[in-house]
Amino acid sequence: MDHFKGRLQISKLLLTGASSGIGLAISKELAKGGVNLILVARSEDKLKEVAEIIRKTEREACVFKSDLSVLNSAEVLYNAISKAWLICNYL
Repeated sequence: MDHFKGRLQISKLLLTGASSGIGLAISKELAKGGVNLILVARSEDKLKEVAEIIRKTEREACVFKSDLSVLNSAEVLYNAISKAWLICNYL
């Protein structure tokens, strides 16, 4: 993940499925590489735990609970991110 260093430090990357498995592993690696994250998953409690891990690396971690398999949930997520004045630069 060294190729992210310097490039994404002021940007935010939206990561879905971030509370467990591959999504969790990817979020940790991205944070180590200096990436600020917008974390999305169905489990808000688990997401908050992941966010704390990310913040210990001195990276930003914003949490949004969403089940993207539900109709219109992507639009609802987009609106919530916009309302929080966050700009997602990468998906």
